Amino acid sequence: MQPQNPVTGLMDTGHHLSSTRRCGAGRRSIFNLLAAACIILPTAAVYAAPATAPQSQSAAGITETPGDMTDVFAMTRHFFLRGYESNRHGALVLGSLRATRDPALAPYFLSVSRAKDPMLQLTGTLDANYVSKNAALLHIRHFFTIPLPSLLTPSLALLIQYGHITNSQLETVLKIGPQPSQRLLAAAALVTRKQFPPAVPELLKLLASVDPSVRYYAAMTLLETPDSAAIAQGLKALHRLAVSHSPDLQHIKRALLARAAVKHIRPAEPWLAAIAADAKATSGTRRRATAAMLYMKMPGAGKQLEKLIADAHSTIGRIELGLLAIQYGRRISPDSLRILLKTRSPLQRDIARVGLLAAYHKNPLPEILHLVHQGQPLFLNWVYAYCRRSTAPHRLRLLASLVRYATVVDGQHDVDYLRAAAAANRLANTDTPAARKLLAGFLQSVNPGVVEAALAGMMESRHTGFGSLVAPDWPQLRKNHDHQIRQFAAVVMARSGMSIAMPELRNIVLYNDRRTGGFRAVAGWYYVKLAGKSAALLHAVSAAKKPGT
Repeated sequence: MQPQNPVTGLMDTGHHLSSTRRCGAGRRSIFNLLAAACIILPTAAVYAAPATAPQSQSAAGITETPGDMTDVFAMTRHFFLRGYESNRHGALVLGSLRATRDPALAPYFLSVSRAKDPMLQLTGTLDANYVSKNAALLHIRHFFTIPLPSLLTPSLALLIQYGHITNSQLETVLKIGPQPSQRLLAAAALVTRKQFPPAVPELLKLLASVDPSVRYYAAMTLLETPDSAAIAQGLKALHRLAVSHSPDLQHIKRALLARAAVKHIRPAEPWLAAIAADAKATSGTRRRATAAMLYMKMPGAGKQLEKLIADAHSTIGRIELGLLAIQYGRRISPDSLRILLKTRSPLQRDIARVGLLAAYHKNPLPEILHLVHQGQPLFLNWVYAYCRRSTAPHRLRLLASLVRYATVVDGQHDVDYLRAAAAANRLANTDTPAARKLLAGFLQSVNPGVVEAALAGMMESRHTGFGSLVAPDWPQLRKNHDHQIRQFAAVVMARSGMSIAMPELRNIVLYNDRRTGGFRAVAGWYYVKLAGKSAALLHAVSAAKKPGT
């Protein structure tokens, strides 16, 4: 699972521990799991293998026969059994099934957690907890006996961020967690839940950690407590971080700047201001500190942004400051932005002009949309990040503009498509009448990339009621030459319990041998579930794969 993978779903068919395996247990990778809000676009794994099912197999009027049920049942069982393989194919199956968020799959993941392979034990434990939303399925003492010490800390971070873990279980981690980073995660989660008494003593102890990421994260977490003495200790430790300009500490400093802003940690305000004004700090760190001040509406934040604009020299630095001006232009003087107009960079000049509109208290939306249509990746990524907040002005229209920029050329899905699908997912997760109207409209687009991105976003959503948007267009969608369009549409309808999707689901399972096993497992699961045979499938898989094998 990727961290606040803003998009966590069927598109990301890689297993959610894959990034953990890559990053290992180094200080920086652990701290990145602890840090706030990062933007990660979905992977393209599911798109790497376009479907090749015969067009005739998706024709209307096909009646599902007992033979069809038998064939799909057997093939789906085969894919589910692959999940017990400790390799890429097994990871794809587990990751894709987990992404359905279907509580009915909890027994399957519990069975996987009883395998001999430690990675499967860990994966099954996390996935059962995630899909069931039931902390009772998590045996925290057993969790720490899994012989994968380098993966337990990031896995605990995943449990806390995406899973379901009780206060009592977190207090158990404080007592038995062998690593300081594990106890830190538990203490920070307890503080977020306002459970201060068990957390504060542990956090104070962690201020003495030899790991700077643990030490300073504990210090920032102390600032979230109501304990004035603990806050003073936290600020004392953070002061040492503020005055240090060691390159090895920059990622920690920047991550804590983001955390302070996202969580509105008011006692951290003097620390933010000190870093923003520190002439010895890197320009990037000062920009992040200033952005945090602006986000928290701190006094003097506008003046600090004006000073950084006046002192900026690099084009990238000026562009980033111009983007801040678009977002917070009402808090600065228009005159401070005119220096950004004096450039050979067309993008910098265009961004400065939009910032000027904001500084003059005018609506910058038309010019922002114009810049989106220019397709500069840096600006498109900024728009996507800006729309992370549900309260961002013009959020739905900006997300819609990113979806409309989706392109698929010769079956290739580039970053613009992935960004569009992620934007569609944010619309789907918003799940308001206005957002649903936009998603329904995308299905009428003449651009196949837009249609596919919209369907991918709905397919990945934490909400499941989008079948009613897709069903009216199903007669046209099932004839589309882009096989992924009708396959994604079928999964969206199946998630809504619509049996009209069954013929296409059958085709995915039986005929699409170039599809990943994970995607075919999901299609088979929904087919069997619509047929009322899901319990029988899970029993057949369990019978074939005894615990401990």
